[in-house]
Amino acid sequence: DDTLVASLLNLEKPEKIVNLIQDASANDQSYLLGILKENQSQSVIDLLKIEEKEEIEEIMGYPEDSAGTMMTTDVFTLYQDTTCGDAIKALQDQKDAEMVFYLYITNEDDNLVGVASLRALATTPSDKILNEIMVKRVHTVRPETDQEDVAQIVAQYNYLAVPVVDSDNFLLGIVTVDDVVDVIREEATE
Repeated sequence: DDTLVASLLNLEKPEKIVNLIQDASANDQSYLLGILKENQSQSVIDLLKIEEKEEIEEIMGYPEDSAGTMMTTDVFTLYQDTTCGDAIKALQDQKDAEMVFYLYITNEDDNLVGVASLRALATTPSDKILNEIMVKRVHTVRPETDQEDVAQIVAQYNYLAVPVVDSDNFLLGIVTVDDVVDVIREEATE
């Protein structure tokens, strides 16, 4: 409950809050900081590492209850001309990417050009390139898309994650099904 979290965190010093949230994802960090009083929130942000600070400030800049505030920015992507064999090796080396349900495939400009399932990757000969197995028509959302619309897309198509892209189709992050379930619960409670 937001009120309970706020009352607990408002008793803590910014250094303690940084220790509590440092291992959380950027979207969870920004959510928690959004609950705090503005001056306390800013004190915590000032203590974070530069990369984290920029990422959290970007997420907090999106409209409340939007895809941008829900998205996870740590997304595993692969270049479209990567072979399936190299893609499997790269995937095995990934330890930090959150929930790799799908392979998001980009071009040389880092624009999202397709998506492939792990099943398709695992059942394709290793010398084929990702461009040959990817689905080119990807359902995406913009960061300002309302969270209810994101939930509707996930429910309608049974997706485990939905990519969030900007106006140039640059992949900003993904909204995972676990975040969407929270939205559906919230809406049902309302």
